[in-house]
Amino acid sequence: MEVREEITAWKHQMENERQNVQAEFKELRAILNNEEQKELQKLKDDVGGILRNLADSENEVVQQSQLVRDLISDLEQCLQRSMVEMLQDVHGIIKRSETLTLKKPKTFSKEQRRVFRAPDLRLIFRVFDELRDVQRYWVPVTLIPPKRKSNVVISADGRRMSYVHTFGQSNAYLNGDYQDPGVLGSPFITRGKHYWEVDVSQKRAWILGVCDENQQRNCMRLLSQEHENYQPVCLQYQPKCGYCVIGLQNYQYYAFAQSPSSDPLKIPLSLSVPPRRIGVFLDYDARTVSFFNVTNNGSLIYKFSSCSFPQKLYPYFNLMKCEAPMTLCSIGS
Repeated sequence: MEVREEITAWKHQMENERQNVQAEFKELRAILNNEEQKELQKLKDDVGGILRNLADSENEVVQQSQLVRDLISDLEQCLQRSMVEMLQDVHGIIKRSETLTLKKPKTFSKEQRRVFRAPDLRLIFRVFDELRDVQRYWVPVTLIPPKRKSNVVISADGRRMSYVHTFGQSNAYLNGDYQDPGVLGSPFITRGKHYWEVDVSQKRAWILGVCDENQQRNCMRLLSQEHENYQPVCLQYQPKCGYCVIGLQNYQYYAFAQSPSSDPLKIPLSLSVPPRRIGVFLDYDARTVSFFNVTNNGSLIYKFSSCSFPQKLYPYFNLMKCEAPMTLCSIGS
């Protein structure tokens, strides 16, 4: 009986190892497929650009040819008139010929533009390993419903939020209500390492990261006193106001860094692959907050260092009045 149980346990262990090996290689193949698609997309974009340039050049040649034909036709008609009429009309034709500028058609080099080089797999796998390492600290984050009336709608499971526009809404910030327009996540964090992922694939604007609830309320109150017509768009989004966040605004990605003024230092971020899914890693003890582009094999987007954390820190999410939903991802999804 014991032998059978040992054999069954051994088979179960071997099956788990087989599944782990298959899962690892499946992920590696997915990385390579992703890199291949990026290279193919670059070629497609290059071809599209060249074809557009050639089409524009062809249109210019057609237009210039028509102008030349019109000029020749007018000149031929002028030569058929009397001497007096010809002298009267030829002056205008000469001026037209002087102002006519023929542009040289655009061309492109037929030589090989570049030699394709396969991406450095060691670098890609190192980045992927870093992502796998922080994913070990994945925590199930859920959204905390706003305490006051809000335009944010949260799903029953607390993992999805969307924005609903309303008309005639007053500016609560000028009436002493300093409630942040974003939403906090649960649980709050006081120590250790924590990781979560957010799906932003449908959104055109967003801000996310971590937030000190008490500090951001105090900072927003001070800012509203400093600015008579204060609008809480991005003034408070910097570490000294309790935020370590990145965001997408006007088709540009930013990190909201520390600034000596009330306005944050918005650092533009150059991302080769637009993130559809973003990983947030908080190392409370090391005082760092890191953001990863999960869509691009886990490449690092930005990292806040030497942060001054409070006793309680919350995951933070802001829809930026964009109606498209933001979703908290579950482990393995």
